[in-house]
Parts: sequence; C-alpha cells; structure tokens
Amino acid sequence: MRRNSLNRINSFTKKGHNNFPLSGNKVTCSMKELQVSIPGSDKWNCLAAEKLQDRMRGLLGRIGLKHGTTMLLAPCSSVHTFGMKFAIDVIFLDKDNRIIKVARNVPKNRIVYGGIRAKKVLEAESGWLPDLPLGIKVAGLQ
Repeated sequence: MRRNSLNRINSFTKKGHNNFPLSGNKVTCSMKELQVSIPGSDKWNCLAAEKLQDRMRGLLGRIGLKHGTTMLLAPCSSVHTFGMKFAIDVIFLDKDNRIIKVARNVPKNRIVYGGIRAKKVLEAESGWLPDLPLGIKVAGLQ
C-alpha cells in the first residue's frame, strides 16, 4: 500500500501537475489564483492549494517562487520543509483570516506549528514579505 502511494506521488510530480509561477520556469497554473493584501501593503499573487494533492505537494521540489507570490494551504495548521530547496516565510491565519503567527526564514528540514487557532497558512519565498503585525486581517481569501 505504501509503495503504491509513493509511486502515485512520484508520478504526479514527474508529470508536472499543479505547477505555478516559479523563478525561471515556464509553467502553467491549475490552482486557483487569488489576489490577497493586508492594509498598507501591495497586493500579492496567491495560489490556493485547495485539493488534498495540492496541499500535500505544496512547495516541495520547487526551485523558488516569484517575488510577490504566496501559496495558500487550507485547511492547515502546520508545515514542514523536508525536501525544500529554499527557505520560506510562513504566515498562520485563524478562521477569520487574521494573522496569528509569522515564522520567518524557515530553513529546510524543519516543522513549524501555528497553534491550535491556526486554520490556514500562507507560504512565501523568504525575504520579501513586509513586517506583519499580529491580528491584521488578510483580505482576498475565502
């Protein structure tokens, strides 16, 4: 059973399913694209990983994200960076899309837990996110 699951995941990633804007790659996007923002900041492109397969894959195996692009994982309360090729910034949101925790520059091979109130996660390539005070609502999410 485990071998079959791994084979399905490997074939899924090799076929290039669920691609989204990457640094220096020509890809298409099958995830839902959103525009999100916080008060006092520019809008960000956001790719919503709504399907289980999309959330499982997340940013694994990617070489990077374009500046201004995030990935939404929902529902989600923790993330890992095993198999990642770049450091990420992680924003944990509650059920009302308010920021409850920010983890910056999370290196590979780490697990980050957002807490019991965390319901959604925004992931971005480390380094470009502005200062994000806790309690601010992220606009543009369902």
